Amino acid sequence: VIASTIGELRAALEAALPGDEITLVPGTYRLSGSPLVLSRAGTAEAPIRVRGAQLGDVTLESTLLEGFQVSAPYWTFENLIVRGACTRDSDCEHAFHIVGDGQHFVARNLVVQDFNAQFKVNGKSGAFPDDGVIERSTLANARTRDTDQPVTPVDIVAASNWRIEGNLI
Repeated sequence: VIASTIGELRAALEAALPGDEITLVPGTYRLSGSPLVLSRAGTAEAPIRVRGAQLGDVTLESTLLEGFQVSAPYWTFENLIVRGACTRDSDCEHAFHIVGDGQHFVARNLVVQDFNAQFKVNGKSGAFPDDGVIERSTLANARTRDTDQPVTPVDIVAASNWRIEGNLI
């Protein structure tokens, strides 16, 4: 699936099926309004992938409290720049919020910057997003965050077996 607008990206995410690969056309996309909610599941054999062809081609600028809310298993994100673009630092809380049934989440070769927590991971309704991976990515803030909220690049609460390696934090 090729997406060249934020509307096409939203539609592709909402309709995603196991094995779908959603590739964004090079450019800058503005995430505003409501978060991108990912509640459709991929499978171990056929994860759902969201990607740019190569790192640097695609930038997602978020003015949302949470950019992506992942509550289904087997989603993979690759080769994207995700940047918080909120006027107030407290308004850009998480680039990715992985909750509940969001097991087997993968973030690979990303640049995620200017959020209070680039990745927030926690249980919900008795389900836990175990077995995630964050690898070969850069997690940064361009400056000190001006917020009363906690600031940490990766905030994992009540989830097991996450592998975080080969990153620049």
